[in-house]
Amino acid sequence: MADQCIMCDQRSGSREHVFPAAFGGRRIDRGIYCEKHNNDLGVHVIALLDSLAFFNARLGVRSDHHDAPNPHEVVGQDGERYQILKDHIEIAPPLPLTQTPELLGKPMELKFSSEAQRDRWLGEQRKLGFEVKFNASGPVVTQYFTEPLHLSPRFGSEEFLRAVAYVGLTYLAHYFPAIARQNGLDAVKSYVLGTTDGEDRVWWVAPARFPFVTDPSFRNMHTVVVAVSQASTKATALVFFWGKLLLAVDLGNIDVAQTQCVTTHIDPLAERAGRDVDITVRREHDVEIVAGTAEEGRDYLRAVVGGTSPNPVSEILAEMQVGHLNALVSRLRPELQAATSLPQGERLVAILSIVDNQSQRVFNLLSEGVNGFIESNNDLPQEVRQGIGSAIAADPATPTGLSFTSIAALTIAKVTLAAEILRQLEGGTLSDEELMSLLAGGAGVALVTRPVLYALLGISDAASPLER
Repeated sequence: MADQCIMCDQRSGSREHVFPAAFGGRRIDRGIYCEKHNNDLGVHVIALLDSLAFFNARLGVRSDHHDAPNPHEVVGQDGERYQILKDHIEIAPPLPLTQTPELLGKPMELKFSSEAQRDRWLGEQRKLGFEVKFNASGPVVTQYFTEPLHLSPRFGSEEFLRAVAYVGLTYLAHYFPAIARQNGLDAVKSYVLGTTDGEDRVWWVAPARFPFVTDPSFRNMHTVVVAVSQASTKATALVFFWGKLLLAVDLGNIDVAQTQCVTTHIDPLAERAGRDVDITVRREHDVEIVAGTAEEGRDYLRAVVGGTSPNPVSEILAEMQVGHLNALVSRLRPELQAATSLPQGERLVAILSIVDNQSQRVFNLLSEGVNGFIESNNDLPQEVRQGIGSAIAADPATPTGLSFTSIAALTIAKVTLAAEILRQLEGGTLSDEELMSLLAGGAGVALVTRPVLYALLGISDAASPLER
């Protein structure tokens, strides 16, 4: 019986990933699905990826099926294609020539983010049977984002909810194989197979409802809980993505001799499977999981949309941003310390070179400061507001995408930031927290904005009314 597919009478043995490989799952189970159902149910992994691929790329998750993380592609307001991986955004490579047959046999101008990206693209086209000859390479330029890239992740589609039910059912079969073959689960199986409607079988839950389930030491972990209750004769699953997006699954009615709950934390960044490397498992007896109702789930969503409950997506992005900043600070710290060992006249130049590699980040600080100043000073004359706004103005006609005034303002900002970093380094006050604030916090915003405003308005007195 344990060797039989939970969906049919065929033999199991498909090496099913218990948690989807695309989200960093490293563990497999041969005893859940037959080959056909394993292949058919792959549509659910695609549905999850369609909704959550951006977060995978932002975190840098490597699928168990690939050697490296996959970037996430977005289209900017300028129509340009970009790809995001961790905290890096770059121009996406051209589409494969199989998708752009109108370009074949014609001279064309292609744009790449780097020579390495160009060479990878060329190699891929050769594998497809195309030969591309380059006549010349254009100049290398830095382009700036003057507007944020707008992303609209959509959750809650029927396909997404079925996929979550699939994850919950798979985990039930992994930990409770005999229960997963009981007839009381036929309804959820039909739902997962797409032959019936869900009838409120999957719903959103406020994470605060289960503070004891998540583990704060696993910041980027996914968590799956499967619980079987003798008292309620119910099987229930909780599926957490990144500890913030939580959904409950009513798996159906069961006959069980003892109430049990199994909690699995999955590390999506683990490079391999191993004891306490990619997962941690906790099995508890006599622990009831009461996940509420679908109506309560709808109330929770209304509270999130209305702003009366924390937005889990914003929380995930904020935590990822902190992780990226910590990694950046760790990377920059030895470079900055090495600059202090140089002769006095060379230190600022060396640190400015380091800051120059963070030009987009500095421009983001300047944009936040300029926009904030304009919004908080509604009484300024329109011509003054326009003059201040010129510090961050775009110009599509320039190679950088910035106006000449913006380039000048950015130069002032970078020199100011480099000088402050050097001052604190020499004074021994540049902690990691202070460096993080200078690169992406309020301290950095104020620091780079003030001299730019003074320069634009011709003010030299640091005690000017601009301090308000």
